[in-house]
Amino acid sequence: MQDDVLPDELRTIIRKGWYFTPAGAFVLEALEPRSMLAKTFLTKHFRRNRELASHWGGVADYEYHTNDVKIPESGLPSDKERFLSAVAIRALCFIEEAFRSAARFEVSNGLTAVVSVGVGDNYLSHGTTVKFFTRRAGRPDWYEDLERFKIEAIAVLTR
Repeated sequence: MQDDVLPDELRTIIRKGWYFTPAGAFVLEALEPRSMLAKTFLTKHFRRNRELASHWGGVADYEYHTNDVKIPESGLPSDKERFLSAVAIRALCFIEEAFRSAARFEVSNGLTAVVSVGVGDNYLSHGTTVKFFTRRAGRPDWYEDLERFKIEAIAVLTR
């Protein structure tokens, strides 16, 4: 792992690894909502979005919402060109390490990561996120047309 690129919070997520929930969702251990409040919120979210859940499948939907990682921006340069390059490298290194740690699980062959980097005028406040999900019953269809994203750079990567 590249210690000079990945901050401690991302290294901790990788070290804790992946596991399967009782329902079969493939999640990062560090991100699995343990509190009753988080579980109640997710249950209500899925009930309100039955059409969405049936399109993705409940398990893939749960993975997408649970495996949502904010990429820390501490220590990165603030000028736009260098910042965007550095945060993208950090996100891609994190994805590479997450894919590597998931490799021992057969389901990881369908593991997909979506990285979103804000590239508009408010790039410093937009934030960069990585979401992981497995390909079950399709994937979010809004990632099919990446050209429609104007203030974000989006990459969809599969292990």
